[in-house]
Amino acid sequence: MSYLEIVCRVTLGVTFLAAAVGKARDRSAFQAFTDSLRMFERLPARLRPAAGVATIAVELSIVALLVWRTTVPAGLVLAAVTLVVFTAAMASVERRGGHATCRCFGGSDEWGRSQVVRNLLLTVLALLGLPALALAPVAAPLAAAALTAVIAATATLALLHVKDIAYVFR
Repeated sequence: MSYLEIVCRVTLGVTFLAAAVGKARDRSAFQAFTDSLRMFERLPARLRPAAGVATIAVELSIVALLVWRTTVPAGLVLAAVTLVVFTAAMASVERRGGHATCRCFGGSDEWGRSQVVRNLLLTVLALLGLPALALAPVAAPLAAAALTAVIAATATLALLHVKDIAYVFR
């Protein structure tokens, strides 16, 4: 397992796990997420709870697929496709002149350039992970691999909450 593979798997896994937990942590978070789906005008209100459950299921599926070496390629592809779909859906709301909010991690955030950049970077990581799987003939030493995973997880959590961290320092 290469260091790049570790970074890709951990970063994407932590991101999608945080997204799923943020939406499903309690009834009010899930309700807020499904309510935010009204911006997709073609999605009938009665289908929003099912769409919310499906979103969380896909996010948790990505996490599970990224755990096992044999299913990592499927997890990386599903992560890339999911990120592209999320970004395209939000962009379509903006193009129609709608007001898009991102409840990606349970909180409310205006959809904007930072979410697009985040999703594009995560998509690039997912796509980089595929060749990293093939180009890793020599496994990283266990201690170095563990340290890489901890650093990647910590950096990912910090990036997911960069606005909160900036607020504390203001």
